[in-house]
Amino acid sequence: MLDKQNKPVGLILITGFLGAGKTTLLRRLISHAEGQYSLAVIVNEFSDLPVDAALLNAVHIAPGVEVIELTSGSIFCGCLKPDFVRALLELTKRPIDLILVEGSGLADPANIRRIVEEAGNMGSRPLAYQGGICLADATNFAEMADTLPALERQAASSACVLLNKTDLASTEEIEQAEAKIRECSPGARIFRTAHAEADIPALLAAVSASGYDGESSNTPESRPGAYVLTTTQPVGQEGLMRFLRAVTPAVYRIKGFLDSVEGRLEISAVQERVHIAPAEIRADARLGLAVIARDRRDLRPLLREAWSRHVSGPIAISPEKPSPTLNFAPRIG
Repeated sequence: MLDKQNKPVGLILITGFLGAGKTTLLRRLISHAEGQYSLAVIVNEFSDLPVDAALLNAVHIAPGVEVIELTSGSIFCGCLKPDFVRALLELTKRPIDLILVEGSGLADPANIRRIVEEAGNMGSRPLAYQGGICLADATNFAEMADTLPALERQAASSACVLLNKTDLASTEEIEQAEAKIRECSPGARIFRTAHAEADIPALLAAVSASGYDGESSNTPESRPGAYVLTTTQPVGQEGLMRFLRAVTPAVYRIKGFLDSVEGRLEISAVQERVHIAPAEIRADARLGLAVIARDRRDLRPLLREAWSRHVSGPIAISPEKPSPTLNFAPRIG
């Protein structure tokens, strides 16, 4: 029997559109692993604000689970792939059994197998790509996959798909989403879930390395418009809610943490669904809102005007200017 020094380190990739439930599933996988096998986590976010890593580093993660943050790009793009490979190489030195990788919401993971193979050939221990799990939001997957072909790539690259948020979707939306998943990945096993509450042993048993393999369309030119909004003053929840509802038509996703007069808040907005709740994060977590735009229009004037009207107080928005272009992924086939 191989000892841990020679045994390959497994790797499972978790993908899904912005707000589909990736971090919720990741927490469930981490909880399932406790006492059974050791693991590490890599979290990738397009913005430079590590919101998901902050959630994992709070009360939801077991002691000894290392979380590596890779921000400001996609790990499948040349801009961040070298950092991803270095992180994988470093983790092959650890006495762990499994690496869980959470891709960013607009990731195109078509080249994941080659990245893992490349890193595995250079690592202290081999890497074994076990497969991908894609989360699809039942309320919007069929529509969004037609608009953003990268979502097709996420499903096509996965042997199992969690059709999540079925509690919020109509029967028609669920059926349309399943049909779209079958179109992208005919052999995938589909798990219908709410709150990413899957049968974890059955889910892991369904994971396999099969799926679409090709070139990723994630490039420096195709990355979405991403902004980080910060403020130095506590905000009022009612004004914050009005601000979020005013800007959500122009964005795919808003998430992060802010201080309010009532305490520290976690903010999550996906399309018309806006959620504000007390934040369960460490005291040293970075505060701010990560904003992922729908297109390449400069959103800073909109963000500033809406903030001034509904919240007031000083804000800073980075970057100082948006990236110039946006190219969508080519469709499969």
